[in-house]
Amino acid sequence: MSGSIARSLGAGRLRSRTAAAQGLVLPAEAVARVAGAAYGAGVAPYLPLLPLVTDRHVDAFTLAGTVDEVAEHAIALREAGADAIIARPVASETGTIDETILKLGAEVWPRIRLERELTSSDKGVKPPSVVRRA
Repeated sequence: MSGSIARSLGAGRLRSRTAAAQGLVLPAEAVARVAGAAYGAGVAPYLPLLPLVTDRHVDAFTLAGTVDEVAEHAIALREAGADAIIARPVASETGTIDETILKLGAEVWPRIRLERELTSSDKGVKPPSVVRRA
């Protein structure tokens, strides 16, 4: 995951006020060294950034772990102000990408939705409706 994060940060694809506030932005001079690298070239051009990517970066920019851990992290991100999560699932060590997607949809997102509904009702706010497509 560190390589993917180095690539995304180096190419300017992961920008957020939260990352800056938490000191998770890579130094400008380091990013300048990989400026112009083709994003389509994969991780290789961004490997010089890898020593700068810490466990804090991985934790901040990924959701990984058990269903409970992923749901708790996603809920914490929402509470911190995140208004969207983009899922790019990878296979677990013991499963497949399809299984990861199914767990996200069947176990993780319902917990996040329930938490949102509970906190919205506590504040007297009507939760947004969910559109389901067949």
